[in-house]
Amino acid sequence: MAISADLREVLAELVGAENVLTGPETLLYAVDGIAPKAVVFPETREQVRQLVRFARSRRLGVVPLGGGTKAGFGNPPIAYDLALVTRRLNRVVDYSPADLTVIVEAGLTFGRLADLLRREGQFLPFDPIAPDRATTGGIVAAGLGGLRRAFYGPPRDWVLGVRAVTGDGELIKGGGRTVKNVSGYDLCRLFAGSWGSLGIIVELCFKVIPVPPETALGLLGLAPSADLCGLGLEVWREVPYPAAIVGLDPDSARDLLGAEVGPGGALLVLFSGVAADIDFQLGRTRAVAGDRAARFRAVRGPELDSLWAWLCDHPESVGRDLPVWARISVPPAGLRAFGPDLVRGRFLVDIPGGIINLYLDSADRAFLDGLRERARAAGGSLALGRAPANLKGQVPAWDPLPAPELMARVKRALDPDGILSPGRLSAG
Repeated sequence: MAISADLREVLAELVGAENVLTGPETLLYAVDGIAPKAVVFPETREQVRQLVRFARSRRLGVVPLGGGTKAGFGNPPIAYDLALVTRRLNRVVDYSPADLTVIVEAGLTFGRLADLLRREGQFLPFDPIAPDRATTGGIVAAGLGGLRRAFYGPPRDWVLGVRAVTGDGELIKGGGRTVKNVSGYDLCRLFAGSWGSLGIIVELCFKVIPVPPETALGLLGLAPSADLCGLGLEVWREVPYPAAIVGLDPDSARDLLGAEVGPGGALLVLFSGVAADIDFQLGRTRAVAGDRAARFRAVRGPELDSLWAWLCDHPESVGRDLPVWARISVPPAGLRAFGPDLVRGRFLVDIPGGIINLYLDSADRAFLDGLRERARAAGGSLALGRAPANLKGQVPAWDPLPAPELMARVKRALDPDGILSPGRLSAG
């Protein structure tokens, strides 16, 4: 898309000509097939402020991006003039292992943060897609923590403080670096899951925790007649403190685990703690499964690390060639209602979280509307994590927002002219 010479000149003055992309390169940052007029890479939060103020003066639509691992989520942007990529905002501002806190800029990749924490025997319990590309700000803005969410909680539970640039170019701060900081509005929770529609996160303070002494994965290859979700719910009920329970379709399970997988798919149960407790938990899992598990073994060490990384990357590694990714969220007991539909495609189920990641080679509006209605009937929702543009034109990417009038007031307060991620969270 053509860009005016004066617009290019102003952007170059703000961030440097080498940090502005125009022309064919912008296609790499397309969202739902829509490319921005320009891509900018600010290095400081002051540059972010100036860019947003300039965009507001020109009424330019701004879509913030981190590593782009979740760019397919949401409705197509109504206006996409600038892609504001945060990856140069990648500094560790402060790390205090004794206080279990770390402050980082929003463009720092999760992989780099995890390496830093690991050297001190600490970790942040997120399981993002492509951790070497996913940024801390993107993880929080999306609110998607990964497969251990039911055990450790969503990303917002780990954010102590946030700095963000609002749609009027103001830098605001919420929270602090102590767990007991409760003064003012809870901006940390407000920005978590806002998908860049309320402000551009530029800095985050996280609380962190020690790495567990040991971790093991119970791998169950299921018999053809086994009810995968039903067995997963039973394990969750009968076995103490699993950190995650993941169900895989047979094809995905064979890709990951080879011939040892049963024809009913696979159930993977993660435990963390001391060795004696984990041995008991694994034994209890095997007993609960009984003859519904055609195969069972425990996985530890480097093999576990490799398997877990593959599971976290499932939306890309398995779903890459399948154009539709539907993410169904329901109370865990509601998972049973979706059994017949899972046969149509590949899937990964976070059983304690009540989340089904369903990948399809094709889908139409009637099918997705039917899934959405069943999710609503179970007290849940459906989101499109990836879909062809023509399908997104027929099916909203999200269910209607709760309390839309209140949400609209919050949006107007923080983004008066609606320039941040316009239409991505709510098509209206």
